Amino acid sequence: MAKVIILSYHYPPFDVIASQRALGYANAFRDSGFETIVFTHSWQMENKAWICGAKTSDEMEGGIRVVRSRIKEKPHADKSLTRIGRRLTRNKRWKSGDFETHPLTRQIRDDGKSRFFKLIESEQPDLVLGIFSPHFNLDWAAQSLKHGAKHYALDFRDLWDVRANTSFQVDSELVTHIRTNWKKWSGKASLLSTVSQPYADFLAQEFGQSVISICNGFTEKKVAQDHDDLFTIMHAGTFYAHQKLDPVFQLGQKLKAGGRDFRLRFIGVKGDMANRLNSLTEQYELGKCVSVEGRIPRKEALDEISKAGLLYYPCWEGFPGVYSGKIFEYISSEVPILLLPKDENVVQELVEETLSGRGFSLAELEAAHEYVISVMDGINGQERNWEKIDQYTRSAQCSHYVELVKKLV
Repeated sequence: MAKVIILSYHYPPFDVIASQRALGYANAFRDSGFETIVFTHSWQMENKAWICGAKTSDEMEGGIRVVRSRIKEKPHADKSLTRIGRRLTRNKRWKSGDFETHPLTRQIRDDGKSRFFKLIESEQPDLVLGIFSPHFNLDWAAQSLKHGAKHYALDFRDLWDVRANTSFQVDSELVTHIRTNWKKWSGKASLLSTVSQPYADFLAQEFGQSVISICNGFTEKKVAQDHDDLFTIMHAGTFYAHQKLDPVFQLGQKLKAGGRDFRLRFIGVKGDMANRLNSLTEQYELGKCVSVEGRIPRKEALDEISKAGLLYYPCWEGFPGVYSGKIFEYISSEVPILLLPKDENVVQELVEETLSGRGFSLAELEAAHEYVISVMDGINGQERNWEKIDQYTRSAQCSHYVELVKKLV
C-alpha cells in the first residue's frame, strides 16, 4: 500500500476553506487505497478565535491518521531588537527563506519542525504533499527527500501576493527572495499544483516546470431551501480592498426607486469590512434594506446561502485566476448568481459554463438591474448545467489529483 503524508497548516476543526482543501486531498487518497497521514496542528477555539493548543495528538479520524503538533508556549513578538537590528535580521531571514511574520505561525513552525521530520523518518512515505500557505510547508516538503520520502509535491493555494501575475506587481527585496526560494523548493518536486489555470500558467513560467490546476471545488450540492420571506441578495464571507462594492449599492438604489422589496445581506464580515459596508449603506441611503452580520460557522453559512434569492459576488477585475472559495459553494446551490462586476476571466467562465448566473461590467448596471428583476419575478435563474457543476465537486478535483500521483508511486 502506497503511503502519503499531507503537510497542511489548516485542517479541521479549523473552520476555514483552506482546511477543506487539505481534507479533500486526504479523503481522496484514503478512498484510493493510500495509507494517508496528515501532519497539522492542534487547532482549538478559544474566545471566538482559532489558536494552536498545547497538546499533541496522533489519532485516526475517519480512516485518516492525523498527527497534530502543539506549541510549547504562548507566542509573542520579539521586541528586544532595535529597528536597525530588526531590519538586518529580517533581511537575513528572507534570504534563508523565512517569510513568516505572525508570532503564532512562527511558534507553530519552530515547535513542529523536528516532529515532522521524525514522522518522515519513521514512515518513509512514497509522497509528501506540502500545501502553501505558510511558506515553511514548501521548505519542509522539499527537505523531506533527505529524511526518507521518495517524492514530494507542492500545492499552491494562492500566490505570494494576489498581484503577482499582474501588472500591479511591485518588485521588492521581499518578492525577489520569495521568488528565489519558491523556485528552489519546487526544483525537485514530482508534481506542482495550484487553484486555477492562470495561476498554473504563471507559476510554470516562474519555475520552468509544468504546473496543474486543481480547483477548490465544493463539498456537496446544496438544494435551495424555502426562500426568505423578503427577496434576499446575499454575499457570504470576506471582502478585500481590491473588490468594488459600490455597484451593488447602486443596484440597490434602483430597486428601491422602483418600489421593489428586497434585502442586501452580508454575512461573515467584521472590522474594517463591516465598517466599509456600513459606510456604503449610509452613503446610498439604504439603511432599511441592508443587513451586515458577523461570522457564523461554515455549515450555517452554507444553509443561509441556500435560502437566498440571489447570490452576489464582486469579481476581482484585473486579477486573473482569482476564484475565491465561496464561488464554488455558490454554484453548488440552486440559487442564481450575480457577478457585479464580472472579471472576464475564470469566475465568469465558471458561472457561464455551469449556467449558474450572469455577469455584468461596471458599464452594464442597467442590464444587471433588469436581470435581478427577472430573477425576482421568476423568469431567470432556474437553469443549471449539473453535468458541468459535478466536475467541480471537491472529490472530483482531488480524485483527479490522486490519479496523477498514482503514476508517480
